[in-house]
Amino acid sequence: MNKIVFGIIILLSFSHSYGFEDERCLKNEFSTTIEKGIDPFGYLKESLTITKKKCDVIIELQKAKYIKSKWHIDICREPIHIKYGNNLQNVAKKNGEKCTGEKNDYCEEFDQVRTVLEDNGLIYGKGIREDLTSPHGKVYCTYLLLKQYLSNNIVFSYEKPVEIVLSGSTFMNGLEDKIQKSVTHKSRIDESDSNNEEKLYDF
Repeated sequence: MNKIVFGIIILLSFSHSYGFEDERCLKNEFSTTIEKGIDPFGYLKESLTITKKKCDVIIELQKAKYIKSKWHIDICREPIHIKYGNNLQNVAKKNGEKCTGEKNDYCEEFDQVRTVLEDNGLIYGKGIREDLTSPHGKVYCTYLLLKQYLSNNIVFSYEKPVEIVLSGSTFMNGLEDKIQKSVTHKSRIDESDSNNEEKLYDF
């Protein structure tokens, strides 16, 4: 009996160590709320609520019941954009590849979303991030999906499987590395072409 129990514990620990599958993260629907105190006595609360239904991710941050911030991101919709504001009528559309050094509505909203997920969710969410049933795991799944959509320009499809072969168990370990290798490979080709004196085509 003890051997059986020990075997179950080992299996559970292995499943957590490898984390959830990318397809499960994409197609799971969930909702979670995480609170943290924002005053020395713990009376005032800051509440983060994440709701995911198919491709729609809604993030709400409420401070002391009075101040509320809200974002809606559809990770399966082009062009890449963020809806924000209490009534979600404001739209920030992405222009360009990266937000490094850029100052516009999109980059400001993207930075706020990332900061909220990190400071309110990943830091204070209970449980382990590899467990998709825990608050921490739900925030982590959301963080990975939005990182690919908002930062790496990956538009997902809920109806089709994830078609890009990943080298790791999560988007962060797989797809990002694949994109970086592709960029490095392209830059090497461009550098090689620039060193050639004779070119068939000059665009």
